[in-house]
Amino acid sequence: MSSKAKASTHALKSEGVVTLDGKEYKIEFTMRGLAEAEEVSGLSLLALSQKQITSPSIKLVWAMFFGLAQKHNPKLTFDEVQDLITPLDVVQSWALMAEVYLSAFHRDTPKNA
Repeated sequence: MSSKAKASTHALKSEGVVTLDGKEYKIEFTMRGLAEAEEVSGLSLLALSQKQITSPSIKLVWAMFFGLAQKHNPKLTFDEVQDLITPLDVVQSWALMAEVYLSAFHRDTPKNA
């Protein structure tokens, strides 16, 4: 069970693909997914601190993956996510999950602005 995450070194990605247990899961930020993740995890996910982003708890990783996966994987449950994500997955996929999350809060500014 390993994860593969593709992250950009330039602009933040608003979506991506995480592989868990040999299956690819498309992830994308949506407010609905974020709300569902908050509901099942009991965590507040709208405004994460820098510390939470650089050193997440496992519950935050579970909740973030669950929320980001909801649009394209609506049948995925929070219990399934808890069984899917291994320590190696956290290391290999968190950077992409954080990038997708952060992309919702950063917009490119026009060069002539």
